[in-house]
Parts: sequence; C-alpha cells; structure tokens
Amino acid sequence: MGVMHRRLQRAVAWWVASGVAFLGLQAAARAEPADDMARLSQEFAKQYEAGNLQQLESLARQMQRLVSGPLRDDALARTIALRNTGIACYAQGRYREAEQFLRRECALLERLHGQDSLDVAQTLQNLGVLYAEQKRFSEAESVYKRCLEVRQKLLGKEHAEVADVLYSLGDLYYNQWWFAAAEYYHRQALQMRERVLPPNHPDIASSLSSLGVACAEQGRLAEAESLFQRALAVEEAALGPDDPRLATTLDNLAMVYSDQKKPEKADRAAQRAKRIRAKEAPDSPGVSLELESRNTFARLMDQYDDQMKKENYRAALSTALAMRRNARTAVDSRVRMVIA
Repeated sequence: MGVMHRRLQRAVAWWVASGVAFLGLQAAARAEPADDMARLSQEFAKQYEAGNLQQLESLARQMQRLVSGPLRDDALARTIALRNTGIACYAQGRYREAEQFLRRECALLERLHGQDSLDVAQTLQNLGVLYAEQKRFSEAESVYKRCLEVRQKLLGKEHAEVADVLYSLGDLYYNQWWFAAAEYYHRQALQMRERVLPPNHPDIASSLSSLGVACAEQGRLAEAESLFQRALAVEEAALGPDDPRLATTLDNLAMVYSDQKKPEKADRAAQRAKRIRAKEAPDSPGVSLELESRNTFARLMDQYDDQMKKENYRAALSTALAMRRNARTAVDSRVRMVIA
C-alpha cells in the first residue's frame, strides 16, 4: 500500500501549508488551539513522510479533539482534521473509515468553496487513490476525471497538478492491464511534466519508468529500455547514485535486459539494485512499505540465476514469470507511495 503514497505526500504537504496559513490568520482569536493544530499538522506530515504510520492515528485523534472543542467553529480546521484522519485510516488499511472521512471532507469543502475548487480537486484525487487500492476502478476513474476537469478549468491545461491526475489515470489503467490506455496517459503526463518541471525532477523519472513499464508490457522492449535508462539518469541526478528509489528502476532494466537475452546487462543491473538496498537502513522511509516486495524479487533473482546455471530452463522460465508479477507489484507500490 502506499498510503496515499507520493500522491498523498504532496497532498499532505500542500494541505499542511494551506492549513497552517489559515490557522495563522485565526491565531489572534484562538492563539493556543490554532498553534496546536499547526503543530499537529506539521508533525503528521513529518511522520507520514518518515513512514512512521503508527503515529498518524494518535496525531489525527488530537486534531479531532481540537475541532470538537476550541476550534469547533473553524470549518477549514475541520477539513484538515478530516483529511488527516482519513489518511491515517488508509495507512492502516481501514478503507471504509478512510472513505467516510474523505467524503465528509469533500462535502464540507464543497459547502465552503463550491464544487469547482482546488481543495475539492485534491480530495477527489485522494478518493481516487483509495478506490483504486480497493480495485473499485470505475469509481476511481470517475473521481480522477472530475479532478482533471476542475484542475484544467482553474489551472489551465499546462500545470504540474494536471499532469499528476494524468499520471494517476495511467496508473489506474495499467492496474487493469489496459496497457495502451496506460501508455497514452503516462505519455501525456511525461510530456507535460517535461514542459513544466525542472529537467531532473523526480516526477519526470516516475513518468519515464511508468511509461517504460507500459511499453514493455506491449512487447516494445527497446523503447522500454531507453525509457528506463532515461529514468535512471534523472534519478541519479536528482537523488544521488545510492538512493533506494533507483533500485526499482534497476529492477525494471534487469527485467527488460533479460527479455532481450542480454544476461550480462541484466545481472549488472540486478546486482547494483541489491547493493543499493544493502546500504539502506532498515528503518528508513519506504523500507517497511516495500521491503517484502523487494526481498521477494531479490530471492527470485537468485533462484533464477541458480536455475540458469544448472540449465533448468523450464524452472527458470517459471521463475522469470514470477519475477515479472513481482515487478508489477513493486512498480505499483512506488507509484502509490508517490501520494501525488
């Protein structure tokens, strides 16, 4: 799961910033409660980004107590509490409760700002992530497209937040194995991100990787290889050579090299991914959320190498197919952790 993943992380950071700004305006009247809400919101974002998901529920409860007491008349403060509580529930897999809180937040925001507001659009995108996680694909598609419509109306058709929704739609179609549709939206997102973001922005790398996966699934391995190599170059420039996010891109490259009958290149990419993961602290952000998938992929890779050395090709083929299924899971996890 990614808890509204990188999509959510951006949502949390943006919402904390807007919430803190609003509460600052109210501080003269309610200095101490407003300061408490700002502090809790900042701590919530910090703990979320650090992957300390168990801390989120306690922080959300404290926010709920504030809006049930001294801040009960502050509608915008209530939306902050509702959103963060929904995120906390989602982080723990309590999807029904998460949906209830996010729907209440959306309804309150619509009363405050109308249906066409950026606040409402962000909540719609979060609901899309929630629905997609539950494989409620038609509902996810509906809220994503409504979010896209609102953002295009208010921000124009060339904006990073518009690209985020296009990316979410690409991810949604990919998870339904609609690879041509996934390719279309991921390509649209990539082209827009390349126009509106700095050249080495991590979101460009995410788009390159996701587009590469969609191309690989359609058998266009040379194109996928080129996209993964470009993604790796962007990640190295933006994040450094040993950032754990490079490991998933290297896994994708290893898979494509293997499919192209380039075993030496596949081995180099896989071994570099292993070295990067070996350097990663067990309690660092993302490890607890992706460790099982990563360990499974590494185990399967070792198994595949052993079978190839023994010329047990039938078993190796079976292992390769299992690696591909696991790689899909790893990509999905990274995309979601991208909370957009």
